[in-house]
Amino acid sequence: MNEFSINSDMADTFFIAEAFFNKGALKAKLGDHTGAVEDYNKAIKLNPQYFEAYFNSGVSLFELGVHKMAIFYYDKAIKLNPQYANTYFQRGIVFDIVGGHKRALEDFNKVIELNPNDAGAYSKRGISKGKLGDYNSAVEDFTKAIELNPQNAEAYNGRGAVKGYIGDNNGSIVDHSRAIELNPQYFKAFFNRGITKDDIGDHNGAVEDFSKAIELNPEHAESYINRGCSKAKLGNHNEAIEDYNRAIDLNPQDIETYTSRGFSKGKLDDHTGAIKDFNKIIELIDSQIFQVNNKRRHTRIGLFDSIDEDEKTSKLYLQAARAYYFRGFENIKLGDYVGAVNDFDSSIQLNPQHSEAYLIRGVTKGKLADKIGAVEDFDMSIDLNPHDYMVYLIRGIAKGILGNRNGAKEDLSKAFELFPNLDLSVHFRGFEDTLRYAQRGDFSSSYSYCSIEDFYKTIELDPQYIDTEVYYKRCEDAARRIIDKMKVAIKK
Repeated sequence: MNEFSINSDMADTFFIAEAFFNKGALKAKLGDHTGAVEDYNKAIKLNPQYFEAYFNSGVSLFELGVHKMAIFYYDKAIKLNPQYANTYFQRGIVFDIVGGHKRALEDFNKVIELNPNDAGAYSKRGISKGKLGDYNSAVEDFTKAIELNPQNAEAYNGRGAVKGYIGDNNGSIVDHSRAIELNPQYFKAFFNRGITKDDIGDHNGAVEDFSKAIELNPEHAESYINRGCSKAKLGNHNEAIEDYNRAIDLNPQDIETYTSRGFSKGKLDDHTGAIKDFNKIIELIDSQIFQVNNKRRHTRIGLFDSIDEDEKTSKLYLQAARAYYFRGFENIKLGDYVGAVNDFDSSIQLNPQHSEAYLIRGVTKGKLADKIGAVEDFDMSIDLNPHDYMVYLIRGIAKGILGNRNGAKEDLSKAFELFPNLDLSVHFRGFEDTLRYAQRGDFSSSYSYCSIEDFYKTIELDPQYIDTEVYYKRCEDAARRIIDKMKVAIKK
């Protein structure tokens, strides 16, 4: 075979490879990314150096949601043409999606090195830095992106989101509003502005923004979840549950949605329904832990090592601990104190550092007349969080009931020391008088005792906010309504 024949055969091969590539590009344009990848692979088989085929395969695989294979093809494309900035850009986007934010950051750094005036690269790098918690540097990147392209709605939206994280809520709303001005169809900007409005207590405004985000993207589950949470804060729990139901239809594996729905059901006194939601959470977590462990067994060493499976497992265990914790509260509302203690036991086993779990288990043990066990739990809660004045407050009451009045005085004085403005502590420091007045039937003078007992009731009603000052005020407001209950408690 002469040299002309060899060159002719090679030309034919490259021509055919190009034909498959063009065919794949047409299929991708028509939305048939599976068919496109098949044709790109045929082109690559004929011409293993076909950089564009590798790159386009990565793009189509990304569109199909096959992220790891997309990265594989982008890797190949970079080896063939390491100076093409867009490959790093596209691979960085995929790394961000799969959780490899450090790897994404490296790719966007490379894009900027190759093209220092690429506004999109600064914007994407800002997103990666934000996800890594480097908020100040992220703001700088978004600002640079805006300088390079003042019409960059994504950069305004990203900067607004980061400003929200660092507490600059006014700046956050201004940036999101500017993004919306530039692109009135930008549902993410409406969504993020809704998040900020909810954070500052403008729940009605948040509902409006989440509703607009849903109008623009009816399949975005997070918009329904957050609108539901805002409605719940406004007391519209029935409407909130409707939003949570829709979110679950769109994403039946989302743990947070079941948690929020469980809270709203509890507010509507559907405690059995709430428990079903928390049961579902535990079921989902068990399944996800199994999947993570199975994935770990089948993942080759070094493959996508930026994604920490151990960290995922730890997070799932903490979510399971929280589910048991909240289910325990629902059991309290149903009067099942034994079941509640069992749930708090499970929660503590999964998260032994959760001081509030010991606190509430102690309160529940007190309901079961296990006052010694209650004090032991209060001791553990204080060991874990020695600055929580409320635990000293409750332990002081428990010690007083057990006859340890010196210990009671010490704890109640400590509560006052940690929170000098806590008026209840002033009353509790005269704990002997409180008991003496109660025994005489002078329950007005034993007001402070009633208040702490009502604290038990408030944490049963809403476990989500047990550490907020509003509940202490509510304790005082509600105390006089439970005098009869206190008479029984005092006699015991």
